[in-house]
Order: sequence, then C-alpha cells, then structure tokens
Amino acid sequence: MFLVQWLMRHKVDVRIIIGLGFLICAGSLYQMTGFYLQMDQSMVLWPGVLQGWVPAWSMFPWRGDFYHSGSDLRNEGTAIFSLVRTLGSSIGISVVTTMLTRNTQVMHSRLAENITPYFDRGIPESQRQPRARRW
Repeated sequence: MFLVQWLMRHKVDVRIIIGLGFLICAGSLYQMTGFYLQMDQSMVLWPGVLQGWVPAWSMFPWRGDFYHSGSDLRNEGTAIFSLVRTLGSSIGISVVTTMLTRNTQVMHSRLAENITPYFDRGIPESQRQPRARRW
C-alpha cells in the first residue's frame, strides 16, 4: 500500500495503478490454475501474497480519488464505491454457490453411476469387507 501511495503522490495516473492491480490479480489466478495435490507450500503461498496486494492496487486508488474530489462530489463517489463493492461481492458469492451446487451434483452422479446391488462382484475376494451374517 505504501508503494501505491507513493505512486499516487508522484502523479501516476490512477487508471494505470488500477490496471496494474487487475494484472496482478490475473497473474495470481493464472498461477492458481497449476494447483495439484502433490505441490509444495510455495506454490500456494505466492498466489496468496499476490492476491493480498490486489486490494491495495485496485481499491485504494479509487478511495484516494474520491477523497481528492470536491466536497460536493464526495458523497456520490462514496455511494458509487459502496454500490460497486456490494454488487461485486454479492455476484461473486452467488456464482461460487451456484458452481458448488452444480459440481456437488455432478460428483454425486459420477460416484453413483458405478454403484449397483452387485457392486462387490468386481472386487477380489481378498479385498472384500466381511459382511454381517443374516440369520
């Protein structure tokens, strides 16, 4: 955040700073596409660090820009900022919930398509679990 403040003090265009924030976010999300089960901690750590920098690069310049605007426009700028943040978070939550529900149904159907009443016929006798006796 200190670097963003320094850039804003030295009259770097706010749109460039916000664009860099979105590029950092895109880079960290691209790194996350390479996740797999046997990876080490650094492959999880660095995309997380980059995503931690994204709010400073994308949200902070907006707030600074609203602060330096005239006092007659400050209320409208704050309201628009809150509206965009609230809409973005609600849309993100609904998309993630929809994807979770859909993927849960897909995985349930993929697991259930192989289960039949005769499921253990393909398993060798040495690997079968003992069953309770019926009297």
